[in-house]
Amino acid sequence: ASAVTMFSTPGGNRSAINSASTRIEAGVLAPEIGRHNIRVIIEEILLQFTPLAQQKSIALTAQMELKNPILQCDRGRVEQVLSNLLGNAFKFTPANGQVEIILKSRERDVQITIQDNGPGINPDQLPRIFDKFWQEKSTARQGTGLGLSIAKAFVEAQGGRIWVESEVGRGAQFHFTLPVAPPLSSEKSPKKEFTGKERSDLECSPT
Repeated sequence: ASAVTMFSTPGGNRSAINSASTRIEAGVLAPEIGRHNIRVIIEEILLQFTPLAQQKSIALTAQMELKNPILQCDRGRVEQVLSNLLGNAFKFTPANGQVEIILKSRERDVQITIQDNGPGINPDQLPRIFDKFWQEKSTARQGTGLGLSIAKAFVEAQGGRIWVESEVGRGAQFHFTLPVAPPLSSEKSPKKEFTGKERSDLECSPT
């Protein structure tokens, strides 16, 4: 698996994070869009976080209803978004708590949810949570705040959106969407079945 940069790492390199944010705004970090199986990406991220889950005595689970979810996305950026959201979830989930990834199919995209049963976020802070340098002191969600800002930029650059739902004392659910890849030409051109009339016309056509 490729190395994943976790922007949510406590005490991380602030100048590096600021540099990444500036490059995103300038359009330098344009996504490298390709066809990727999101189930495979999630399974690899789960493996990376399993040691941390064991260390903190947190149950890490996943619900993935899709069999072959091929997305049109930048794999590296998706890995970074997942790592950021999972890192935050582990940071604020107590021992013997639970962190879960949920993958759901929708009409033209998939929705990925990272949910925890940590302290939650105050309702008045939710509209600002993806702002730069945001921090919510009452629930000890402190840091540079750029992690979620960058995650938002990465998701939106790939044609998706990201949002959060939370109640104080009931954990948080971070959701984001990514577009499903269009079918390949070989997948969307089924053989034509002729009707009786069409067969008759073909048979009677002059040579």
